[in-house]
Amino acid sequence: MATRVRTRLTARALMRVLSQPGAQSVIFAIVGVLAIAIVLALGAADVQRRRTQAEGWHAHSLQVVSSARTVLTLALAMETSQRGYLLTRVPSYLAPFHAASSSIDTELRVLQTLTQDNPAQAERMTRLHTLISLKREEIISTLDRARQGRWGAAVGIVQTGEGKAIMDEARAVVDEVVNEEQRLLAQRATASRSAAALSQFYLFAAGALGVGLLLLAATAGFSAVGANARAVAERTRSDLVLDLARSQRGFRAITEAMPQFVWSTTATGQFEFFNRRGREYTGVVSDDAGWTDYVHPDDRPGAEALWRRSLGDGAPYEAECRIRAADGSYRWFLCRAQASRDLSGNVERWFGTCTDIHETRLNLEARETLSQELSHRIKNIFAVIGSLIGLSARDNPDHKKFADDLRARVNALSRAHDFVRPQGREGAGARSFEVFLSELLGAYSHGAEDRVKISGDDIRFGDASATPLALFFHELGTNAAKYGALSVAAGCVEVVCRREATTFTVTWYEHGGPPVEGPPARAGFGTTLALISIEQQLGGAVDKVWARGGLRVTVTIPLAALERADA
Repeated sequence: MATRVRTRLTARALMRVLSQPGAQSVIFAIVGVLAIAIVLALGAADVQRRRTQAEGWHAHSLQVVSSARTVLTLALAMETSQRGYLLTRVPSYLAPFHAASSSIDTELRVLQTLTQDNPAQAERMTRLHTLISLKREEIISTLDRARQGRWGAAVGIVQTGEGKAIMDEARAVVDEVVNEEQRLLAQRATASRSAAALSQFYLFAAGALGVGLLLLAATAGFSAVGANARAVAERTRSDLVLDLARSQRGFRAITEAMPQFVWSTTATGQFEFFNRRGREYTGVVSDDAGWTDYVHPDDRPGAEALWRRSLGDGAPYEAECRIRAADGSYRWFLCRAQASRDLSGNVERWFGTCTDIHETRLNLEARETLSQELSHRIKNIFAVIGSLIGLSARDNPDHKKFADDLRARVNALSRAHDFVRPQGREGAGARSFEVFLSELLGAYSHGAEDRVKISGDDIRFGDASATPLALFFHELGTNAAKYGALSVAAGCVEVVCRREATTFTVTWYEHGGPPVEGPPARAGFGTTLALISIEQQLGGAVDKVWARGGLRVTVTIPLAALERADA
């Protein structure tokens, strides 16, 4: 009973609303708007469907043309490799033939898959496959005769012109494929424009049904105009892509097979090509992406500075840096680039590679870490030995002088070790002789810089030379401080260095010390040890002159011994 009452009340309320002036018009207007909205939605969906279909056709045609020209380029590479081998008889000229022969079947299969729904194009693909097979058989026949030593017969096959006729026919087939795809693109473009025109008609017709829908119609019209402009721009871009593909196809066919990153830039450094290996590693989709964004922030300033310098002066580029992978990790790469110049000598393009050196770099860093740890332990051993000598001297006062001399020599070895100890990749390598001698003899100056003067040529020497040099010049400094020029306040030592073609000569002059009466009656242990260091370990010679005004020592060492890095 209550339900029937509510139903009656609702019906009466609806009748009152419908009886109001203009209510029916509003309802009809709402229904009309809904109908127009449905028509517009269906029209927009149809336009989108046609656009997606046209883009798919365009991409398909572009892929067919690119693959067909790739097949032709690989066939030309096979023919060029054959003729280079016959002209030079150098087996390495056959490498492009083998590379192209292994790739051309893949490209032919791709073409057959792409054109299997088009009988005319499929028939052309069959002809092209037959021509390529004939060309390969002709090349293999020629190479078989050449390997048998029948060079005349091999050249005769080439001179018959059959291979050229095959290639001419293959070019004609590829041109037919390209022309057919261009015709299909033009036909489909016309259909796309017709669909767009029909969509505009729907939009303008809907706009005429009411002022309320005018803004929607205008928006749809602008959208259709924009779609048409994008279609024109896309067609223009596709034409440019086809032209670029013709010129770069051969280059890409070779670089895609290389394990390194291969890239090229314009003369100003704008990237224009990155091979598949580089894109897969970095995740870069576009060839012209900013490469510095993928370099580790710590390595970026140095890599950019070297690149700017190469762009400025045209010098070869080389840098080691970490490059980010697609998963966010970094690996070390050796990046190199060489400029390609025109006939006037101006840079017109840069070609470069990036080679993975990550494992080598990690091994070097591990070795350096181990070397530094070993150096630290050796330094501790020197300290322990010095302490043991001091403790032993306390228990044996009679041996104090001997202990002091021995401890001084150990300290000299320690200073030599400090000078050549591993400093990492930046500090490794040869050392400055002048800096080394200044540090070693600095203790004998007693704060007066002019007491020990070092002048002349400077050289850089290897780690293996540091210990014998330290022992020898420490002994000279110690004797000068005990008995020679450095034993009095007015005395000084002058060290003059001279580099010659194969030797390095160091002359030690003592001035202002006590008068020298002559050579000592016997050579002490320190003097003997110093002579052994120079003459036996370094293969040098020592000449001492006991002048009354002061000792003069001339040391001559072969440069080859000084430059030796390993002990």
